[in-house]
Amino acid sequence: MFDVTPLDPLVRPLVLAAAEVYYKHTQPWFIALALHGSAYKGGYIPGCSDIDFKLFLRGEALSFYGELPLEIGQAIQEDLSRIDPAPFQYFQTYILTVEAGGNRPDDWSRPIPGTYHMLAGKLPAQEMSETETLEKCRATLKRLPKAISEPAEDMLHHGAGKLERSVRFLCTSVWPILYSYISIETGQPFAIWSLPKDKVLALLPENQALGQAIRHFHKQISSYFSQPHTTRAALQTISAGVHFLQLIDERLHTQPTWTQQRELMSYQFH
Repeated sequence: MFDVTPLDPLVRPLVLAAAEVYYKHTQPWFIALALHGSAYKGGYIPGCSDIDFKLFLRGEALSFYGELPLEIGQAIQEDLSRIDPAPFQYFQTYILTVEAGGNRPDDWSRPIPGTYHMLAGKLPAQEMSETETLEKCRATLKRLPKAISEPAEDMLHHGAGKLERSVRFLCTSVWPILYSYISIETGQPFAIWSLPKDKVLALLPENQALGQAIRHFHKQISSYFSQPHTTRAALQTISAGVHFLQLIDERLHTQPTWTQQRELMSYQFH
């Protein structure tokens, strides 16, 4: 019942196996299951990227605390533990609910066209408009100062894989900020967000500092997760990511307004 035909052949069995687990344990309330992120668009980084799902259920599936009952979650986890997600790092799934009357909660994360694939069922929500997507991009860029400062704060911690997690969490800042920045520059958020990472970073000229910085980070992060982790490699990767974020921050404070930039720029999309 799950449509995995648009996916990379390497990704299909992993997505299908996980999808069957989610459906098996939530069938009485199941509405739809969507895949989004690099597992769908391509450009995933082996050992680093995750497989992202959105599981749509009827509201009565959740407990008083707003989550699946613990015993159902444990049964799902037991079955998922038998699936090796490699070359991805892990499965990440969020539940979004539809109440019995069919109303959609206000806090739903609405999808951006071109960034997701319905594995089963129909999307019970309205997609984001271009205006709403650009607003989301602006909100993302407002988090730049925190994204720049957090890695420095993390340097005070040690042990239990904290440094590795710092490298991984930096990706959750760098990539959304990259997509948001170029979306606003071009005024074409749907075109940008539907692209894999390598296609997006290719839009930044190789002979300019920003383009060089994001390519260096992409190379560092790919190398870090493809071999045994070392402290030196982790610190070099973090430095590369923070450097890129700092360059974005500088450009936001020194360049013309977004409207003026859009008039001056002419990116080509293929």
